[in-house]
Amino acid sequence: MKKILLSIMAIFLFSSVSLIYGQTDVEVFIKATDSTVTEVEGTTVTVYLSSDDVEQEQDKMDALFDDDLDAGWDGAETDLLKLHVGLRFTEVPIPQGSTIGSACVEMWSHEAKNAEDVCNLNIFGEATDSAETFTLDALITDRTMTTATVRWEIAEAWDLWRPYSTADISPIIQEIVNRDGWVSGNALALIFLGEDNQGPTLTENAREFESFENIADASDVGPDGPGDGANHPERVPKLMVTYFPTSVEDVKGQQQFVNIYPNPSNGILNLSFQSYGDTQMKIFNAKGQLVMSAEITSETTTWDVSNLQSGIYFLEAVQNNKTFTQKLLLK
Repeated sequence: MKKILLSIMAIFLFSSVSLIYGQTDVEVFIKATDSTVTEVEGTTVTVYLSSDDVEQEQDKMDALFDDDLDAGWDGAETDLLKLHVGLRFTEVPIPQGSTIGSACVEMWSHEAKNAEDVCNLNIFGEATDSAETFTLDALITDRTMTTATVRWEIAEAWDLWRPYSTADISPIIQEIVNRDGWVSGNALALIFLGEDNQGPTLTENAREFESFENIADASDVGPDGPGDGANHPERVPKLMVTYFPTSVEDVKGQQQFVNIYPNPSNGILNLSFQSYGDTQMKIFNAKGQLVMSAEITSETTTWDVSNLQSGIYFLEAVQNNKTFTQKLLLK
């Protein structure tokens, strides 16, 4: 069966998009916001920097450009610090009002940790239409935060220089893209807050992540051996989102050869086709999982889908090598 492919151009370096059955997967890395020129052994080298990933210790901003990010609780008796992290992702190609199926941030570890070093983080988004980059003049915690929040408890051992994903943050991304002023291509910021005073501990209840300026220090040794002293673009924090378009306009190139009504529906769909021909019908849930299918051979018919639970679905119709997808709401 041929499927329609959306051709959505990656707007900036390190962004990618693909479509499967109306499901769109987006990956957006932290990007450079600045650069500096330096001399290395007589050769001019451009070093790229980013103020889109930063750290805050208690009520003080840390350096904008560092090779790691610490988040959680530092329970050393001489410190007792809450550590917060801010991440800003630009050129995010998600249409306003899209249905978010899943979302997380993938970050690489900058330090190995034992399972006993439990880190508790509360993740928020910035409640704005397009987030600005971070500065040393304003705290991460001063930003207006989303109502939606997700708690991420990290209670597993980490190896050095390995990717780890946050808990699902789809409610946060959903709140941001539902804003009236959100437009595809805007920037969004995520805020990772260390929890309140946990008291002195023998372990550092914080996790360290690779930043945009990450360097694999040769003095550190990971599962694959010592670091090479170089930057690793693949280890930059990455936002990963699966979403579903909310309208035909968001799915360019589709040909509407079937009318489906009523929508919203109580479970009985009326189908009317523009031409005769065998039609393969499929329904996917908000996670992109196939939940129902049928083959239609008549020009008009009804389809009983009342066995499905109430919620948002996506219907795909394929006829004569043409594909049409539509959002479906079951009451």
